This record gives sequence, structure tokens and C-alpha cells, in this order.
Amino acid sequence: MNDPQPAAGTMPASGENPYASPAMSADLVAGVALPASPGKPRIWTVFVALGVMLFAFVAVNIVGGIGLVVWYFAQGGSRDRLQSDLLEFAVQPGPFLMLGLLGQLAIGGVAITAASFSPVPLAERLGLVKSRWTYSTTAVAILGSIVPFAVGLAGAFALTKVLDPDPSVEKMYAAMRPAWALPFLLFISLCPGFFEEMMFRGYVQRRLLERWSPGIAILFTSLVFAAVHLAPHAVLFALPLGIWLGILAWKSGSTWPGIICHALINGLWNVWQLGARFEIFPEDPPLALVVGVGAVGVFAFGAALWLMFRPAPVTELN
Repeated sequence: MNDPQPAAGTMPASGENPYASPAMSADLVAGVALPASPGKPRIWTVFVALGVMLFAFVAVNIVGGIGLVVWYFAQGGSRDRLQSDLLEFAVQPGPFLMLGLLGQLAIGGVAITAASFSPVPLAERLGLVKSRWTYSTTAVAILGSIVPFAVGLAGAFALTKVLDPDPSVEKMYAAMRPAWALPFLLFISLCPGFFEEMMFRGYVQRRLLERWSPGIAILFTSLVFAAVHLAPHAVLFALPLGIWLGILAWKSGSTWPGIICHALINGLWNVWQLGARFEIFPEDPPLALVVGVGAVGVFAFGAALWLMFRPAPVTELN
């Protein structure tokens, strides 16, 4: 239908809307309401995605467990020894990696699927966009993660005084063979680094930041991130790191700094653990090394906070 035309000679020279009057709403043109301004972004999808992620995580581990049971009986296993044998077998490097990979694929798959339903492009919804930081700022922020890493490690260690840690990881290290070391390091670095960051700092936190204050969004995301580590010691260890990774994603506008940071933390920590297992490194690091790394971390942590929260914006490298 053609738009109605004003009567001849009534068009204002000022360019004002000829159809509006002081008594009419500014949102009305020719008696028809304009589309309403967009409301607040929906965040219920975040909670649906987290619920689906939890279900998928449990489901794939059940499927993996059933697969182990089938394999066990196919190898002539005994029904009477099923539980004890499977508990021992599950902490061998191969099954440990298989179950871990299934869980990570569930987390990453839910993140990608949830983001694909968004009208926002997939990479942008997951934060897989160019960081607004310079390379030097990113490097300082990654070095600064030594402080939240140390805080988390200290909390987990303190908890061992009142609660024995889950022995499965220690048993897995004890069963580790050199042939499994590289696949394990690649898995423990890259899979959580990519999949967990896409889910938590990418999909969940970025969506919550559209409605909630940064502090609440980062804290909520970090609590959920820590909770999925399940074991109490791992939860305490993950919480400070989750908060730091959340700050990195918020201030950089990208999940890439967090992905790199997460991968390096997991990788380097496990390099040290495996080095101690194969007697390449001492089980307890030298005091001078601890002091030196700690000093670098404290300095970088302070510098990173200053770079992220100073009033002037950080210049972006081309």
C-alpha cells in the first residue's frame, strides 16, 4: 500500500514529520506504530545451555563407562571383579584420555550448538574474534595468571589437610608411560583450553554480560566453571583461575587470550608433573625457582591489572 501523502502546501520546510502532532507519540508514523526498540537480550538460553551441557557430560560418561564394561567382558573379565578391575582400568592413561575427551567434546559441542542458534555470527557469539589488546598486554596478562594459579594451588593444598584428594589423577600419573605422555599433554592443554573457554567465557559469560554487571557475570561463570571440575580440591584450584580468565575475556573482548592462558597453565603444570614422574625434574621445585617465578608473576599481575583498568584504552596492534 502506498504511503498517504500530505495535503498540498502542508509540507513543513523544516523537514519535520508531517504526520506527527504534539499529541502523537514519537514512535508513530502515519498512524502506524514503529517496531519497538529491542528489549533486553535473553539470557535464559544460558541456563538451558548449562543444563544441556550437564546432561550431555553425564550421558557421554555413562556411554563411555558402558563401553568399558563391554570391553572388559569381551576380554574375559569376571563379574565378581568387575568393579575393582574397572576402577583400576579407568585410571590408565588410555581410558582416562578417552573419558576425558568425551566430556570435553560434550562441553564444546553444546557451546557450538547453542551459539549456532543465535542471530549473532558463531565466532562473535563464542568470542573467537580479534582481541582489542596488543600482543605485549596479552603476554603480561598471561604471566599475571601465575598469581591466581598460586592462590588456587594454595587453596587446594590447604584442603588436603582436612580432606583427602581424589587419588585417580595420582594413579593415572603413576601408570603413565612415555608413549602416552605427548598425547596426554596435547589433550590436557588444547581440549580444555578451547572447549571450556568457548563454553564458559565465550557463550555463557559474553551472554550474561549483556544483562548483568561484569562482576556478577564473571563470578557466576567462574563458580559454574569451578563446579564442573567436581572434586573439591579441583574446584578450589579452578575458581581463582576462572575469575582471572573471565576478566581477561571481558577486558580483551575476546576468548583468545583466555584460551592461550588456559592451555599454557594446563600444559606447563602437567609438563612439570610428568617430568617429576619420569624423574627429569625434582618432585619439589628449588626454592630459588619458586621465588623467581613468584616475583615475575606478582609483577606481571600488577602490571596486567594496571593495563586492563587504566582509564586510557590500550592501543591495538595491526
